[in-house]
Order: sequence, then C-alpha cells, then structure tokens
Amino acid sequence: MNGTGLTSDQLDMVAAVCINLSFLARKFKDSKTLDVVHAFARFYQRYPNATNQQIVDFSGARLSDLNILQSFLGGPDEIRDSVNWVSSSDVSPYLPRAPGAGHILIPIFWVFTILTTTVLALRLWSRQSIAGGIRAYDWIMVVGYMYMALDVIYPFTALVIKCSLLLFYYNLSSSPARYLKIAVWVTFAFATGTAIASAGYSLFKCTPVSFWTEWFTSVCDSNQTIPYLVTGAAMILADLIIWLMPLPLVMGLKLYKRERIAAIFTFSLGIFACIASCFRLWAVHKYFLTTGGSGKTPIINAWAVVELNLAIICASAPALRALWPIVSSTAPIASGVSINNGKAYLTFETVPGFFLQDDPSTDPSTFDYVAANFGLIDRPYLTDDGNSLKLTQWQKFNRYVDKLNYKSGRNVEYRLLFIGRHSEGYHNAEESYVGTPSWNCYWAELYGNETAVWEDASLTAYGKSQAVRAHNFWKHQIDIQKITPPDAYYVSPLARCLETANITYSGLKLKARHPFIPTVKELLREAITIHTCDRRSSKSWITANYPTFRIEPSFSEEDQIWSGILSETASAQAYRMKVVLSDIFSSDHSTIISITAHSGAIRSMLSVLGHIPFSLVTGAIIPTLIKITTVRESPSPTTTQPWTAEAWCTNGPPVASGSGGCTCNGGMPPVTASPIISPR
Repeated sequence: MNGTGLTSDQLDMVAAVCINLSFLARKFKDSKTLDVVHAFARFYQRYPNATNQQIVDFSGARLSDLNILQSFLGGPDEIRDSVNWVSSSDVSPYLPRAPGAGHILIPIFWVFTILTTTVLALRLWSRQSIAGGIRAYDWIMVVGYMYMALDVIYPFTALVIKCSLLLFYYNLSSSPARYLKIAVWVTFAFATGTAIASAGYSLFKCTPVSFWTEWFTSVCDSNQTIPYLVTGAAMILADLIIWLMPLPLVMGLKLYKRERIAAIFTFSLGIFACIASCFRLWAVHKYFLTTGGSGKTPIINAWAVVELNLAIICASAPALRALWPIVSSTAPIASGVSINNGKAYLTFETVPGFFLQDDPSTDPSTFDYVAANFGLIDRPYLTDDGNSLKLTQWQKFNRYVDKLNYKSGRNVEYRLLFIGRHSEGYHNAEESYVGTPSWNCYWAELYGNETAVWEDASLTAYGKSQAVRAHNFWKHQIDIQKITPPDAYYVSPLARCLETANITYSGLKLKARHPFIPTVKELLREAITIHTCDRRSSKSWITANYPTFRIEPSFSEEDQIWSGILSETASAQAYRMKVVLSDIFSSDHSTIISITAHSGAIRSMLSVLGHIPFSLVTGAIIPTLIKITTVRESPSPTTTQPWTAEAWCTNGPPVASGSGGCTCNGGMPPVTASPIISPR
C-alpha cells in the first residue's frame, strides 16, 4: 500500500487503463486522461452492453486497436468494469498527478531552447568573426541542436554532440599528442557503439518493429530495465571520458594561475551535462521501478532536454570565452609584468644554432628568406625518431620546440618569433630617389610632395608585390613544408606595417583557434624622429581601414608620441622595445608569434632579445627562437637618455648630413624643428 490507498498491482492497472484508453479515444485528444475515463464511464452507464461499433463511434478508436485492447484486458465486460472502477470514488480522487509532474517539461523546453539558441548563435558568430570561419565540428553541433527533440534518436543526438567535441579536441593542435589521437578514436568508437546499441534496442525491443506506431500493437520485451540502464551508464561513462580528456593538455600549458584556472573551468563545464545525464538515468530507473515501463515519461524527457542542451552550451564555452575581449573591450596593454600580485620581470635570450640569421657569417645584404626556407638550418634534433623521416624540416623543428616547452621549468618558456619588416613604402622610395643626406635633413620633415605622401606612408606598388611574395611563400610553407603558422599576430600602428601584415597573412590556411586578427601595439612603432613618416594616423583611420584588427584600449585617438621636435634616443627605444616585448610575452602565452614592425624597431628588438645584429630589407621576414625566463623579484630601475631636439634644413637641398648633423644649402645653419601640420 502507499499514500493513494492502492496496491502496486492496482496502480499498474490504473495506468494501463488510463494510458491505453486515452490513446484509443482519438475524439478526446485535447482532454485530460482522467476526463476521458469519466466520459467512458458515463458512456457505459448509458450503454452497459455497448457494441464495438458503438464504442468506435463514441471514441473515434480504430476497431483493430479496440480488439487488441479487449484481448489485453480480457474482453468488453472487463473493459467496462475497469473503466467504472477507475472512475469510481474509491480510485479517481487519488489519481491527480503530483504538481509539476507533467507541466515541468514546457518551461524547461522553452528556457533551454532560448538559452541554447543564443549560445549556439554566439558560438557561430565567434567562429566566424574571431576564429576565421565556422569549422566542421561547429556544423556537427548545429545538427545535434536541430534533432534534439526526436525521441528515438536521442542516443544519436548525444553522439553528434560528442563527435563535435572529439573533433574539436583533435584540432586543438595541428599535431595533436599521440595520447590525444588515440583517446579521440577510442572514445569515438565506444560512444558510437553505445549509441547504436541504445537506439537499436529502442527500435527492436518490440516485435514487429513499431516504435513509431501504437504502443500495444507489438509484443515487447518484458524486462527493459537492464538494457536501458546499461546503455545509459555507458553513455555517462563516455561523457566522463570526454570531459576528462582535454584536462592533461590544459594542465600542460604554461599559464599563470589565473589563466590556468580559467582554462580548466572552461573545459570542465561538461561535468554539468554529466550530472544531468546521471539524473536522467535515475529517472529511467525510477520509471521502470514504479510503472514497469507502461507509464508516461515527463521527468525522463525533462532530464533529456536538460542534458542535451547543457552539453551543447558547455561544448560552446571555449568559443564564447574567445568573445570576452570583444565584449569587455579589453586587450593587453604595456603596464609591466605582475604575477601573483607580486612584481616580476622577464629576461630574453636568443637560442642560436637553428637559423642562418643566428650565424655571424651570414650576410644580411644577400640573405633571401624565401630561398633559404626562412633560414632554417637542415639539421637533426633530439626529438627525432623513426617517424621523422616522414616529416619536413619545419615539422621536426616545431616538434622540438614543443618538447622544449614541455620539459622546461615553470619560469622558462620558449617562443618562436617571426619578425617581419614592412614592405617598401613611399618614404623608402623617396629616400632612395633623393639620397639619404637630403632625405634626413630636408625631405623627411615634409609630409610629401606633389606625387606622393610619406607622412605615415603607405606601400608602393613594389612594396605590395613584396607583401604578396611573403603571402605566397607562407602559403607554400603551410601547404608543402607543413610549417605551423603563428598563434598570435602583433603589428605596428603605422600604415605601412598594417598594410604589409594584412596582405601577408589574410587568406592563408591558418589554425582555426588562431585566425589572423592582429593586435595593434602603439610601442611597436619605428624609432621616433622628426621625420613625418614616424607619425601615425588616427585611431579612427586605422579602425575604418582595418576593422578586423584589434587595437589595445590604451591606444589614443591621435598620436601622442610623435611631436616633430624631439627624437628618441637609442636607450629610450631599447627600453620601449623591452616594455612592449615584456607586455606581449607576459599577457600572451602563444608559442609562435608574428611581429610586423620597422627596420629601426627590429634592430633594437633584436638587441634586446640578445640576437646578433641582422638588418632586414623591406618585406623580409626572419624567425628566431627565444628563451624567456621569469625572474620573480622587482626589476632594477632602468635609466634612459632623454629625447633630443633635432634641427633640419628649411631652405631645401642641396644638403649633407653627417655625425655632426645637417650641413644646409649655402652654409646656413639648420633650424630647430617645429611640428608640421599635414592635410591628413
């Protein structure tokens, strides 16, 4: 006995009568189940010996279905007696369901439909706007979302979501770890087998197969509890494996504590879907325990809706996290290095022996980065093994760098920098035309002439062809040499660098997680002189011409650094390069980084990195391997020489320049510079 005053057998009989009777009564499809029973009771009071045809006319049932029900309950008289018993005062008062048992499904469905639709839309927007395009695993997730409501393919819906995650894990790296490859394939096979077993049992548990027709037209397995619980438990096990799979990879990343916690939290959200799956299995167990499989399943359906929607939402978390910089309008800024609330600083060291440009015997004037394969030396590495014969030199080198980072201590990181000089700008062409003395002492202080503008100069036609050459070489390296492209991109705010980077990297087959969305860094600009080519354009101009580029929030609308009067000293420039590199390396833990800058900035940058002097021609790119060490103590104060005032020849050429400054036309002394207001 229980709170209803009915035995378990009596409850089973009530459930069988109510469900099957209301199912047959097609004319009462909009009525409550108990109202259908009461209607049949009133019908039998008027027609106690009703014929089958009268019952069919009254209820809208099909005669064949009525015959099956009569054989199930024992005949027409037994149906009448069962209906009258359920409708009687001894039974019907105890039948109203507990509050929320059925209506709970509607609000859950609407809440999760709205939430999941929003999350999925944001996921696709994130992939398209940040990750360089929607990937296969995103479309797979869309399929999982669209077919979520179909009951019989619930296992395959869950499988589709699992496959989306597994494919995402497989693409976390261009060369995923061996354990990850094996884990993905084994888990895929296990999840697929479980889904086939679960769906197959749902389809073939009755003979003949009639899942999509009436419940009582087939002979069904009388013990369905164990198959459903076993397949349900197997699906939960697959969920747990998929949840745990990326954690070793995340734990192996070199991140600071806050970033590591954020990454672990993002990938661990899948535990909520696992919990919902456990509750669904509990609901299935309770369903068979209390109804023997003949009752309705609103709680099971509710947990299925929660589980599948949570799986989609949690699987979309990494894509949504990528939107945070856009939503919060945050980006790294040069503010020093702070770790665990304590001051620290970074030291830099070039690791030689891997590139021709590291060798003092290499002549920069004849070095061609395209012909020299970026200067990569053909040599063996400690990570070479039997599989290395199948790899290109770049694949072997990238694997070696990954191993260096894997084995390095907490305070040491290795980064591969691709440092590129902008292609030829109009200021470069003008200097070549008029000669360096005339350029430095007169022409460079003007905004341009009647044929060209070199204030924040753009690229010449030849300069654009240099950038196209770089683009084609990168494409060849990615397709043929299987080089790993950069994970992050940084660029000077001057127009020639923005244009060079855009032509070079746009349209390449890059990693999905690392699209070409460069960060514009104020401090990556050229050495500041009184030359107008060192003055940048406004923030609005950059945004209008390069809308996909990310600009650090500290970036001012107008140029606050160039004055047209003072020039930056070498020590001041070196300190600036150290600050911007420290900022990049402390806020961005990408292994491979592209920097597009200027000849003077690169010269100073290489010095700060401990690299030998190496001059780059316009449009050239050189990689260099850097060892970065975090020193967890306050840095010593840095002293730089103050900026100096410069003078130039206002009376025009012919002029000469030397260590003592400008020698002006007619022997006139140079004039101290003053800001030039240009049309731009």
